[in-house]
Amino acid sequence: MRILPREGVLRKLYQDAPASWGNKFIVVYEFPPNNPLTWVDIVVREYSQDHNILTSIVFTERKKLKDSRREVEEQADDAARLAIEQNNLAGVYAMTTVGTGFRIWYMSAEA
Repeated sequence: MRILPREGVLRKLYQDAPASWGNKFIVVYEFPPNNPLTWVDIVVREYSQDHNILTSIVFTERKKLKDSRREVEEQADDAARLAIEQNNLAGVYAMTTVGTGFRIWYMSAEA
């Protein structure tokens, strides 16, 4: 059974990805961290070959310019905290975009 097709968009994305990106990270759109009420728009997950697991490392929430910055940051915070707690992580990154502005921060399990 082949996971990577011989042709098509998945093959092209794999071929165009830098070696460190294509074999180690995956981007998931509209990702529910075990609770559909805490969906986030984009999650970057890192693959650990040693443990054969995917760990979420960046949570991104996007909104239009008219939406509340506070609300979008709370959504990203909630998803990041949930991932830290459920997966016993030291921390994760969160990113929000509102219109053309953005904010990126690291959320530690100790915070």
